Amino acid sequence: MTTFIRTTAVLSVLVLIGLHLPLQAEPPKIAPPRLDVRVSGNGLTASSSSASLMLQIAGPNDFQVTQHSKDGSLNWYNPGTLIDGHYNYDVYAIPNIQRQDLTKAELDAIPTTRQSGRFRVEQGRLLVEPDPAAQRSSLPDLSTLWAALVDQLIPSAAAQDLTITDPSPLLIWDDTDDDDGDNMDWIIEGQNNSGTSTDRWTLFDSTHTGSFPLNIFGGANNHATLVVGSLGGIFLADGAVYIDRSLGHLNIGSITETCCELFVTGDSIAQLGLRSTSAGASTWQLKANSAAFFVSENDGGAIFLISKGAPDASLWIKDTGHIGLGTLFPADKLHVKDGNLRIEQDNADNHATLNFIANGNTWEIKNNKDTGRLTFFAPGGGATTASFKFDRQAQENLFRVGVLGGDTVDINGDLVVTGTLSNPDYVFEPEYALESIDDHAAYMWENKHLPAVGTGKVNAQGHAMVNVATRSQGMLEELEKAHIYIEQLHGEVAANEAQHKTQLETAQHSIEHLQGEVTALKAKEARLETLEGEMAALKALVHDQVAQRRGTLLKDEG
Repeated sequence: MTTFIRTTAVLSVLVLIGLHLPLQAEPPKIAPPRLDVRVSGNGLTASSSSASLMLQIAGPNDFQVTQHSKDGSLNWYNPGTLIDGHYNYDVYAIPNIQRQDLTKAELDAIPTTRQSGRFRVEQGRLLVEPDPAAQRSSLPDLSTLWAALVDQLIPSAAAQDLTITDPSPLLIWDDTDDDDGDNMDWIIEGQNNSGTSTDRWTLFDSTHTGSFPLNIFGGANNHATLVVGSLGGIFLADGAVYIDRSLGHLNIGSITETCCELFVTGDSIAQLGLRSTSAGASTWQLKANSAAFFVSENDGGAIFLISKGAPDASLWIKDTGHIGLGTLFPADKLHVKDGNLRIEQDNADNHATLNFIANGNTWEIKNNKDTGRLTFFAPGGGATTASFKFDRQAQENLFRVGVLGGDTVDINGDLVVTGTLSNPDYVFEPEYALESIDDHAAYMWENKHLPAVGTGKVNAQGHAMVNVATRSQGMLEELEKAHIYIEQLHGEVAANEAQHKTQLETAQHSIEHLQGEVTALKAKEARLETLEGEMAALKALVHDQVAQRRGTLLKDEG
């Protein structure tokens, strides 16, 4: 590249790069920083002790990359998407100066190390192309450079200022290298050769008509519309915009802030706006005031807000998608630490609801706006209303699970059951081994409880503990067995009654027969009595006849 310099352009070049250098200043004794740059197929690395680094890469299709590092180590990785062609790079190492009270002469004399080179990209891979003319070099301090230039242009070495008079001062860079396929000629104009009637200082591309990347108009406000500092800092609009090239920072509204790569200040609210060029796109604003940082849409209210003084880890989103509130290590999609979770519904038409959905099945935990009850409901399930409800009038410790024992449900109130807890109809099955009434009675009197009901239990506090389901099933089982026993006894009683009736009828017949026999006997007895009377009469007759016969015989014998 060949440079044609009109005498009026020398001062403009030096002002543009920020050189305000008195010849009499004694440059500080600061050694140029060492700079090590390595290029591989994966990218570029640079290192320098106690220095800030800046990398600039330019390539085909206006490809540009600028990268900064303040810790002396810089790594640029090949993204794998570069198009094939030649790329040029420059790496600058600027010493890190701890002193804050350097004079202008000391600042201007700080040496900078630069290393340049080029590489070629083929199919996404970097291929190094050594450039002997672009090896590591230590630039001389700027005051020496200025003195050498003045010695060449001005015979008197005592002169420190250069005044140039010309109607149209120009500085022309004529690119004669056509190997790269892009012949660019640049011109710095100090007056009016750009074809306009306004006095201005202009940098423009003479190869492409109408390209004016830099204009400084005459009468710029406070003479500080554009200032390039000796360390590369750029001030715009009297410091309203400040670019610190050494740190890679851009400040809007402040020239002293060094905390961030981008810093914005404002009177009452500092804000950044973002808007897509798509039709109907909203303007999104990042805002900060003395109380909070917040996000709004189209200058509306705060959609997202962080108050001043919010504690560390107030909100943390991990790469797993887990959100932590109060923790840097959220273990679930939402992890709240050292705080409470609150769901508040101000709309009187809606309930405060928390939904749990798994595999298409939904459960709702709801604060009912009408009743104030906490309810559990499964939309689309068997119930049309909540299956489980808690009323605000529930007394303290009314229902406790596991408090008095791991397998204990503690109910401190009346238990109302409107449905069937269990149905032990198995006692009616033929194969059920029903104990006899005698065996059942013997167990009952020996153990002091019915077999299916079980013995009573109390907890450590002396309160009765009842398994409602087991107790209800046992009581119903005993009731059903009792009805079986009643039916059995009823059968036995009926059989006994039938037997007794038969026996009674038989006895009745026997009595009647006996009564007949007694009557007959009585008749026989009467007959016997008659016969006995007749026998007695007969005996008396016989006796009389014998007596008469004896008397007759005696009489005859006598």
